[in-house]
Formats: sequence, C-alpha cells, structure tokens
Amino acid sequence: MIDASSRFRGEEKALSIFAKGEPPPIMGPDRKRAYVGGVFYAGSESRESDPEVYRYNELITSLLGRWEATFVRMLKEGLGKKATRENEELKGRWRKEIIELLEESIELLKGKDIDPEKVTFTPLPLRRKRKDTSIGKDVNNRFKVYYGRLTEGKGDINLYYLDVDVANRLEDLLDGLRSGEISPSDYTEELGRLRREVGIKLIEKILECKDLEGEVRRFFESLKELGEGAVRGDDILAQLFFERLFKIEVDFHVGLAQEGEGEDGPWLTHKPLITKLGYGDTRLTYEEVLLRIGKEAVRREEFSDKPEEDLIREAEEEAESLGISEWLRKVYGDRKGNTPFLKKVRRELTRILGGGVPGVKKVSFVRDGKAVYDVEKKIYADTYRQFLLYEINLEDNAKKLLEALQGAEETGKKRKYINPKMMEGKARAVEMEFLFPFWEELKKHNSYTFTGNLAYKALAFLLQVAGFFKAIRSRGVEKKATYMVFALLDVAGDEDRYPIWDAVRAFIDHALAHPFQTLGRKSIEEIAERRQGAIYFQKNALISALRTDRRVVLRFNNLKTRKPVVYSMLVEDRSVELAGAGRHYLYSLYRFAFKDDSLTIERDDRKFFAFADGFSGDVKELEKFLMGTPNLIAITQDTRSPLLSYGKLNHESFFPVLYRSIKTPLLLKGAKRDKNAYVIFEKEFKKGLRYMGWLGGNQNAVFEDYNLFVIRAPLVVPSAMRDEPYMSTELSLFFVGNLKGDNPEVEEGILLSLLGWLVWGSESFSFLYAKPKFMPLKLPKAVVRRMNRDYTVPLGASVLELAYIMKRAEEKTQG
Repeated sequence: MIDASSRFRGEEKALSIFAKGEPPPIMGPDRKRAYVGGVFYAGSESRESDPEVYRYNELITSLLGRWEATFVRMLKEGLGKKATRENEELKGRWRKEIIELLEESIELLKGKDIDPEKVTFTPLPLRRKRKDTSIGKDVNNRFKVYYGRLTEGKGDINLYYLDVDVANRLEDLLDGLRSGEISPSDYTEELGRLRREVGIKLIEKILECKDLEGEVRRFFESLKELGEGAVRGDDILAQLFFERLFKIEVDFHVGLAQEGEGEDGPWLTHKPLITKLGYGDTRLTYEEVLLRIGKEAVRREEFSDKPEEDLIREAEEEAESLGISEWLRKVYGDRKGNTPFLKKVRRELTRILGGGVPGVKKVSFVRDGKAVYDVEKKIYADTYRQFLLYEINLEDNAKKLLEALQGAEETGKKRKYINPKMMEGKARAVEMEFLFPFWEELKKHNSYTFTGNLAYKALAFLLQVAGFFKAIRSRGVEKKATYMVFALLDVAGDEDRYPIWDAVRAFIDHALAHPFQTLGRKSIEEIAERRQGAIYFQKNALISALRTDRRVVLRFNNLKTRKPVVYSMLVEDRSVELAGAGRHYLYSLYRFAFKDDSLTIERDDRKFFAFADGFSGDVKELEKFLMGTPNLIAITQDTRSPLLSYGKLNHESFFPVLYRSIKTPLLLKGAKRDKNAYVIFEKEFKKGLRYMGWLGGNQNAVFEDYNLFVIRAPLVVPSAMRDEPYMSTELSLFFVGNLKGDNPEVEEGILLSLLGWLVWGSESFSFLYAKPKFMPLKLPKAVVRRMNRDYTVPLGASVLELAYIMKRAEEKTQG
C-alpha cells in the first residue's frame, strides 16, 4: 500500500511546536514567523513516544468533555426555557461555572498545568436514520438542463471583458512572487492597485458615452479623481471609498487563483474580466456604510481597535476631506433601499451589459437545441427542535421571532410553504452575553488579529462554543431530534458579521456541519413583525439552516442509464499554510445514488481530517478510502492538493476534480423566465477563451490532464430583485481527471453528480442558483504568548482541530 503521509506535505513536529513551547520557524520572503497549528490538537497520541504532547492532548480533550458535561446538565436544568430565564439564583450558578471553565482554559493555553478530569463523552451514532419528512411543497422546483455553445449573437451566458491588455504586468508580478523578489503581501497589494487602475480605465470608457446623464457624469468624474488619488497614495480609507462607490469588480485570474495565492492558477487573463456589477448595497444606510468602511480599514491595519462611533466619525471626516460626502449620501440614503440617484446610476450602467460602452466586449454562449434533461427537485430532512442565541439588544425581537417560528405550523398549513411536521417541541432561547461571557468584548474587536489577553479569550471562546455544540448534539441524541441553532446578531444583514463570528461559522458550517443559521436585523425584523414577505425570510432561514443536513432528490426524464449506481464525493476544505509548509485538511463525504429515473443526494456523517505534520488525524483511513472506494469523485480548489496526486495512480474509477469559478453579471431583462441550468463542454469553452486571447503558452497545460465541464446551476431571480437591472451569477468550472471519453454512462454519472452537488448546496427556496461554499482561507488569527514565546495561530486551523478532537473523543467512547 502506498504511504499516504508522503502525499500530505509537512514535517513531523509541525503540530507540537505550540504544546512544547518551541520557537516557531521563520518562513517566506517576508521573514515572518510561520503560522502555528496544534493549539487544540498537538499530533502525537502515544504516551510512550511523546508524553508531553500526549498529556497536552488529554488536557484539551478533558476541557472539551467538561464543557459538554456542563452544558448538558444546564440543558437538563432548563437552559433557554422560558421558566428559567427569570431564575437569578440558577443563572448565577451557571455563570460562575462557565467563568471558572474559561479561566482554566486560558491557564492551559498560557502554558500552566491543570488537573485533568476523567470525562465520558456522549457517543453519537455515525449515521442517523432520517425520517424523510418533506420540507414543503413549494420548495420543490423544476428546471431544465441545456448544453451551451458559443454564439456571436445574444447569449444566455455572457462573459464581459475590458479591451485593455494587462498580461505583461501580471506576468511580471507572478515572476517576482515565484522568485521571492516580491513578497505575498506586496503581490496582493499590487494586484489591488492594478484593479483600481483598471477601474479608472473603465470609468474613462463610461465617460466617453456622449449621452450620459448630467448628474451621473459628474459622479463618475468625481470617482475618476478619487480613484487616481487612491492608486497613487497609501490612504486605506480613500481606497475603500473608491471600492464602495465604484462597485464594479474585475478579475485577472479567470477565477482560477485562490485568495492570497496568485501563483496557484494555471490561467491569467490578457484582458480584465468584469466579474460583478453590484452597484450600491440597498441593505445599508449612509451611516451603516461609513461603519463598514471604518471596520474594513481597521482590519487592514490589523492591530488597531476603536469604538464604532469613532470609526463612523473618522470615515465621515475622511469622506468630507475627499469631497465625496455628497455622493455617499446620494448612493446610500438615510433609509434602506434604492435611492433615486442610485436608480439612475444603475440604469446608465446597463450600457456595459448592453454593448453601449466602448472597449467593453463579451463572449456569449447560448442553449444548443432542446433541453437535455427535465428535472424535478425535492428536499427532505429530519424533524428539528429550535435553539436561539441572541444578542441582548435583540431581546424583544427574539421573543417575537420565537412566536413566529412556533407559528410556522399554522402558516405552513395556510400557505403550504413549510411542512408543519418539520418542527417539534418548544424553541429555547438564551442571550449570548450570558452564555458566552467573553462575547461582548470579542464582538467589539473589529480587527482580524487578536492580541494580548483578547487572543486567549478568542481561543477559549472557540473551545466553549465547541463544548456547547457537543452538548446540543448529545442532547439531540437523547431526545431523538436535532437542535437547529439560530444566531441572532445585531448587524445590518445576514452576511454582515463580527470577525470572531467568521471563525464560529467556519467551525459549525464546515468542520462540524451542524444545522445552523445566522440572521441579521433585516431578516429578524421581517420575520418577527410578520410583515408582507415574512414567510419568505422564515422559510429561507429554515432551509439555509438545513444546508448541512438534508436529502435532495432529483428526478430526470431521460437518463441514459437506469441501473443502480452510487458515486461518492470527497470535498476538500483546507487551512492556510502552517509551519513546515503543510496544511490542515478536512474531507466531507457526499453520496450520489442513481436508481431508475432519480438521483438521491446526501451528505454522509463521516469526515476525514489530515493535519499539517503529514500523518496525524485520519490519514491512514483516508488513504484506505481513496484507494478502495469505487466511483469516487474528489474535489479540491488547490492545484497542490494531495488529492490530485492520487489521480495518477492506477485507480480507474477515481476522479480527482479541480474546482474553479468565474463570476459574471447577468442582465435581468428577460432573465426571470430562464431558471435553467447550463453545461458548456471543454471544446466550446476553449473557443471562447481563444476569442478573448486567454489561451497560450503554459495556459494550455491544464487541459492535457483534465476534462472540463462548465456548469451554471439552476437560476431563479427572486421577487425582491424584480426591479433590479442586473445581478451577479457564477459559472462553476470542474476539471475532471481520469475521465475517458469512451464511456458515456460514466461521463453522465459524473456530470449529473457535479450538477447535483451544486443544487444540493442551494440555501434558498426561491433562489435556486447555488455555488459551492468552501471554508474561507481568510479567517481571524490570534497572537498568543506561551512559555515566553509568541505564536500566530490562524483560527481556521484551530476550528479543524476542535472538530477532530470532538470526533476522536466520540469514537473512543464508542470503542
């Protein structure tokens, strides 16, 4: 058997540096200390070979077990129930226990020894038996699948690009990055500068339109002046104002480069691709956009931290000094929604998509003949109980939201949106400030870098969150139901967040995969006040919360084969690069079962972890699975992923897939009726790339080892966007290895599995379009001191370690 550790790059001691207090290595041209993992799992599980690391692991696991036991007892005593919310004596005892455990967690992280306690974890069944309850009639949708071909006329899918050649600039930057002459941070900064330069060129093209409306012309003239200043100087706020006021985005990598890893992608554009026309955010008011800009400026400074009122004041003063306050107020009004001026700007910008701006060109694809498949989609899930975590400022709305969610049964019967059998039992709710004593302090920290005592608190908080969800899962096993957790945050929209919450979401959504949803003020108010359209928010919240735990069934009208066959799919998430040049990897497992005319898609409860030392975690089990599982599709975003090396082995039914994406704007006129999926095969797509001059040199190499499927998932324009001129959509690029062209049944099975994965990931009942949601690489980091040494700990690595020790503890209990 092949040694799997040789395929997961790393060094043997990469995980034990933190636990032992050893000096972190210096890496890269920046001469910075390497990111260090091993905070929650230090690698060695042998008492004989490394007693120090073994004891550290046992202490961390003991703390997790005590957190679980504490929260399980609190849940049994009524945590979150209405009857206990006014019991100050009980709440006081709970609070004291929580604080004591947090203090003990921090002591261990600082390097002090603690007394371990013998703990017994509640075992969880490896595979739960689902009750197969249909979520609701109206979540079941029909769509068609078309093949696409290149066209010179009006297209169903369009790629827009600016006729400006940036190839030489990009090649010089990449050469400098590869040779070490340019550091990764300088590379990222220069790319941002180049994007702003291209943005200015696009503004110049827009200003060439002679019939441009007068006020809109003055707006773009001011933007041009602002952008030129942002390109020349290092004023972060000026750059952010330009990006916020000029919301057109361009890309140079055709979606093939990962964030912060420009050298990863095999393609470079010769001409900038226009990837987004997201002009103005109608969810934000003038004051909210100032706050968002102020927070982003703080995050780029990393170590700065200021109160929100100071961030707003400083951003407003900067806007006035730059002479753009007028335009900010015109684009972002005192109330949410389209301002009259914003409507004019958007109307004028449809010229870009309609061919009215000189120098903006497009490549178009159109449906090729009749639909290949007619598909019906149905969603099934288990029954759920609800648990609300809410910020204290939202207490009144939390109570109304509880009533609204409990009323889902009545609403469901009346409108047939939600199956009343989905929900059972009364929902629980608890304020986050009580449950998580560090929350108030952590949420106010706007930087993505935690330092000093706050860094210890951030790590202890994540350990506490892990213990809470372990208890929630354990209690669910006892009650024979799953707790669906809603987090109600005092932020403008569902996608707004606090930096620490990014790490929490990565832990729950990806590493743990528990039903969970974050709601911002807009969704909370819509549901709580039961306004017109509240049922849409309510239903979207429920379906989104189920994104990790549901069963989707697709029925096709004309499958080539109806013989039962099952495809397995591993999807790779990863951390940033750690000391020793390794990464932490998480592999989630999906199953795609074809039978008769249907495809059933489920996410398996099994997960595999592989850590940066190259052998810890589930590496041996993962290798066995990779080598022994037939019809296995393995998806990665990383051209250096260990998964791709397995594709070179003699394993004919193993199909490694490199995933990339291309964002593109969609002109909505006439698009509302087109909710279909499109598949563009390699031959047609390469024609389009050649037309734009994107293929040449080593950029052809990727096609030598892989077959390409380009898929646009089914798309439905939501009613809330009926007055919008355009929206953003995305093409998914799947480079499939080991796929031979002489077996159409296998090709169909892989293609429909990939399409099914996209459909399975859709989080909304009315908005079928979906894109894969990988764990983000950009997550906060904590700089902590242990045994008189400073360590920079990426929280993305820490949450994967937390999920693994939960899994390992449960398996030991079962064993």
